[in-house]
Amino acid sequence: MATQFTKFNSSDRGGLFAVYLFQSQSTGIGEKLLPRRFEPFSVSHTLNIKWRAVLSSNLESETISTELRTAIISEIATIKSVEQIFVKQKNRVVTIWTIINEDERQVRRNIYEKEENVFDIFPKIKLDFNVVIRDNRPLEEIISFDREPIYKRD
Repeated sequence: MATQFTKFNSSDRGGLFAVYLFQSQSTGIGEKLLPRRFEPFSVSHTLNIKWRAVLSSNLESETISTELRTAIISEIATIKSVEQIFVKQKNRVVTIWTIINEDERQVRRNIYEKEENVFDIFPKIKLDFNVVIRDNRPLEEIISFDREPIYKRD
């Protein structure tokens, strides 16, 4: 993965930067670089930080904080119809799948309200909520298992 820093403005005290990461992707013919731009951030000249190490460890991390997991469970799992909750983080977005068996309008409304509470608690995290209706089908037929289960009703 290659990194490119772009400086927007600077002064004696710092600057505003944007980070572009280029990830190599095999195309069968060769490799191409896929750019990903991240939000601008400020940097002070007085800081002596190895930015490459900071960025690589933060940007490549695909872990979900304990606080976020706890909030998701404490909000959404309070609804009796919720059977399971799965999560996955990819490209700085946390996707949450809430599994219910039957498609009941009021249950979905209750889930949406709880999702809004999680949005309010973590306004800076990109969250993507999904309600999956199982309809008595085995879960394996509906959802792939590259997600992490964080809750299962007993």
